[in-house]
Amino acid sequence: MPRSKRQRLRRHTDFTELDGWLDCHLTYGYVYVPTEIFKSLDDMKSAWRIHRGRIMESFIKETPARRPFAWWMIEGVPRYMPTMEHRINYWIRKPTAFYDECFERAGMPSESETLRQLGELSAGEIRILSEREE
Repeated sequence: MPRSKRQRLRRHTDFTELDGWLDCHLTYGYVYVPTEIFKSLDDMKSAWRIHRGRIMESFIKETPARRPFAWWMIEGVPRYMPTMEHRINYWIRKPTAFYDECFERAGMPSESETLRQLGELSAGEIRILSEREE
């Protein structure tokens, strides 16, 4: 019987190792090759707990005044957008929809301005934003 040419989805079960796949999912919400790393939001939370410090440090250094995708799904939305919390499972599978619904088309301020208004930016990030505005 011929085998389907459909690619098998790669699924993680051990989140202790931060490989490229896991890093992309936590940081950006996706990778270029179709995968399904997390079976549930709880899986994403487990991985985020392990790798949060390292990812946050490098992400903020590279893109100040923004936050990784997992930060929004696990910390940001529940804390600051509780009425949108029911959308998290959808956004995990379609991350661009999160940015579209919450920042791009929703009439909300940009991600950076939203984080500033929420008090989530460090003094260094605020300084960088101020310099960009000048």
